[in-house]
Amino acid sequence: MMDETNDTRRDAISVGIKGYVDDKCVDIKEIMNARFKALETKIQAQQEATQRAVDRAESDYNTRFASTNEWRFAFKDREANFITREELKTLIEKVNQGISRAEHDALIAQVNSKNDAMAEALGEKSKALEAKISEMGRQMMAMIGGLLVIGITLAIEIWSGSHI
Repeated sequence: MMDETNDTRRDAISVGIKGYVDDKCVDIKEIMNARFKALETKIQAQQEATQRAVDRAESDYNTRFASTNEWRFAFKDREANFITREELKTLIEKVNQGISRAEHDALIAQVNSKNDAMAEALGEKSKALEAKISEMGRQMMAMIGGLLVIGITLAIEIWSGSHI
């Protein structure tokens, strides 16, 4: 009879301990599921932010190549405004043939006018392009900084989550 009482007590204690452990396991599972869900939400938000940053970087990259086209136009302007070799050769031949001082001055004025116009056009376009390139550099550095912050944040979240 004593053995039966001891067996009954042992069974009651086992059932009580098992129930306690089962309850704690359920609590731990709920806590872990909540943490995993929170981490998944943060990771999803960071992935979306990263995608937006990549899209913006691609857009800025394409804008940079549009600026390259402006350089091409600047060189076309230069070619249109500079004196050509043929024009220079004609001027030299006229000088060698003995043109008058007035003709000489008019030709020099024409050459100087073309050179001044070209230098002015190139200077303005160069300044505009330098400003655009500088702004794009600042934007790229800001995006890189943002991506670094996201990466560091993600690493901290993963590290702190793995040491629970």
